Amino acid sequence: MSGDPAARARVREGLELVADTYLSVGTPVQVALPALLSLRAAVVAAIQRRLTANLESLRAALGASGPCRILDAEGGWSAIVRVPVVMDADEACADLAHHAGVWVQPGYFFDLPAGHIVLSLIVEEAAFREGTAALMARIGSW
Repeated sequence: MSGDPAARARVREGLELVADTYLSVGTPVQVALPALLSLRAAVVAAIQRRLTANLESLRAALGASGPCRILDAEGGWSAIVRVPVVMDADEACADLAHHAGVWVQPGYFFDLPAGHIVLSLIVEEAAFREGTAALMARIGSW
């Protein structure tokens, strides 16, 4: 590419988006597609079981009257949790990672206001329970 550096940067970003968005499916995956599609029901059922178990585990850990609350959701495999606002979102996420060993996403990644974190519900169930307990213990110390 040539031309104005700012224009080249915009074009490069656009080209990267197009290249990543419209990647073709490789031949091995195309050949395996009938077998992959036949597994759909079992995979969906396993994912739904894990999501349900982890959401119930999270509800139990947070309790009905604790400092945190799960926002209602209609689907997806993340849980949005309202937490006390005692520090900047990035500081809160870093604190949870450092002191509790729990990685969460700050709510602003999803255009949510301060005081929200997002947890993945697809995590293996035992690890999720352990992480949720550590999360609540750390938030309780704030």
